Amino acid sequence: MGNVPSIKKNFKKKARESATTSPSYRVAILGLHNAGKTTLVKRLKMGFGDGLSEGEVDQCRRTMYRNVLEGLPLLLSFLSEKDVQCEDRDVETTIRRFLGSTDLDDEALSIPSHIGLAIDHLCNEPSVSRAIEQNRHEIPVSPSVKWFINQILRITSTSYTMTEKDTLRVYEPTVGVPTTHLYSEKYILEVIEVEDSDEVRNSHISGFGPLILFVVALDEYDKKVDEKNRMHEAISLFEGIVNAERPKKTTVILLLNKFDLFKEKVEAGIPLSNCFPAYTSGTDVSKACKHIIQQFVSRNRNELTVFTHVMQLHNSSHALSLARMAA
Repeated sequence: MGNVPSIKKNFKKKARESATTSPSYRVAILGLHNAGKTTLVKRLKMGFGDGLSEGEVDQCRRTMYRNVLEGLPLLLSFLSEKDVQCEDRDVETTIRRFLGSTDLDDEALSIPSHIGLAIDHLCNEPSVSRAIEQNRHEIPVSPSVKWFINQILRITSTSYTMTEKDTLRVYEPTVGVPTTHLYSEKYILEVIEVEDSDEVRNSHISGFGPLILFVVALDEYDKKVDEKNRMHEAISLFEGIVNAERPKKTTVILLLNKFDLFKEKVEAGIPLSNCFPAYTSGTDVSKACKHIIQQFVSRNRNELTVFTHVMQLHNSSHALSLARMAA
């Protein structure tokens, strides 16, 4: 399988040839898991790197299928809790049997087209589709998995070719501190993606460099993990990072990702005041976003330079403006 067709390689040969004389800058990417750190690295590679390699695209494809197969049991359990059943019980049985017999660690992991048809049939049953729509903010399945399920016939087709949008939707948790080198004609960027782990962060904090990109999932203001609010956790992590002992010249770019999902939730009436009781502006998306930004920047006791950027990494124009900022 070749590279994703829509990912254009912007890498210039002379950039690598001049790498030995070009200045190098280290960029650290931090944030909670599922904020968009890995998606950001992919975007940077596409923006002014040499794109995704054939091996990376193949890995994305396998991970995409794994994302779907890990999300389906959560969806089925949710429907069961709501006492919603597919009229054709054989369809659900077929899906459950496939889930029970599939090794998610298989290097050749995929979803056959007949299973794709079964999933599509299930999700388009009137009672099921109605329950999904009415409870779309409660279903414990990530937005990316929901998107892939909506695309299930396309991604399980025998003629399927992965697109740029598909690779960006894949959720891949950061493990350790993977490093990516990006080259331009004037400089080299050493991009360090840091796992969401206190142990990993603390062991590498002194080597973060002069530029930190801190990624936040705006839409997680109403989510809890182990009874802890995700937005509160993100603010606490940000506070610890910006106030750690480091040179004053350090610059932080606060990237508020998933604005589209945030906007949808706020306008749907899911109250930001449940997360921040002092917030009183209701469904005003602009004021809601500014309130969250203030919660972060007010924690900057070290008085580092902090820029804020509201975006959605799946949007190519947003990513282009980010690439310009990083440059």
